[in-house]
Amino acid sequence: MASVTYPDFGATTEGLTVAAAFAATIKGRTIIITGINKLGIGYATAEALASQAPRRLILAGRSTTKVQECIDTLRSQYATVDYRLLHLDLSSRKSARTAAAEVLSWTDTPTIDIVINNAGVMHIPTRTLSEDGIELHLATNHIGHFLFTNLIMPKLVAAAKSNKVPGPTRIINISSVGTAISALRASDPNFTKPASQLPEREKPNFAMMRMAKLDVDEEMVYFPFAAYGQSKTANVLYSVGLNERLFEKHGLLSVALHPGEIKSELQRNTDPKWLRG
Repeated sequence: MASVTYPDFGATTEGLTVAAAFAATIKGRTIIITGINKLGIGYATAEALASQAPRRLILAGRSTTKVQECIDTLRSQYATVDYRLLHLDLSSRKSARTAAAEVLSWTDTPTIDIVINNAGVMHIPTRTLSEDGIELHLATNHIGHFLFTNLIMPKLVAAAKSNKVPGPTRIINISSVGTAISALRASDPNFTKPASQLPEREKPNFAMMRMAKLDVDEEMVYFPFAAYGQSKTANVLYSVGLNERLFEKHGLLSVALHPGEIKSELQRNTDPKWLRG
């Protein structure tokens, strides 16, 4: 699939500028974005997309108050877009199933063109399990998105059928450079064992964590950075798996990306001194 390069885009290029450059691929589309609040990159993404007249923006989040605040602000700037709020707590498989069932029930939304799996948590200081007994980074950042996206797949496949070329219908998984910290711990995804007991390929990247001035050793069981990194690796693997199964068959594309180091509410559990260091 051909891509378009804008060599003048760089670290200071704003989302609104990028969206304007790709206006034709946004106009008239139905797009879902997870993890929407005014202090996150999900809102900035929604704002950029809203500026180019999508048909509908479905904004999903666990706090309906925060999502509604975003919708109200966007509507005041881009009133012609149809906004829809979707309650979705990605740490809960029940919530993911309920949200997916709601999307599937919308008869006025027969197709979904783009899903941006943006929601996430990072650096939870102590090992925490979801209501389903899954380590919270993995549950929220990957499992919830995996389940929700797969359940609404019929509407994505329906959208892909209308494309003249493969690729415009896509699933975008927001990953991170944190993939370098940890592979998928298939033998111990919930961090119940000391790292010394893991297969070599599943051990955290101790060298990188020490370079980041983190006090770690192989007898530790839970590493917040590694838990986050595992979930981000899962995001990449999910995109790889989707492409293997869906691109040739349906023309449905998936990409995973590192959005850059951006100050947002995602960092609320990270030591500010460490971030400045």
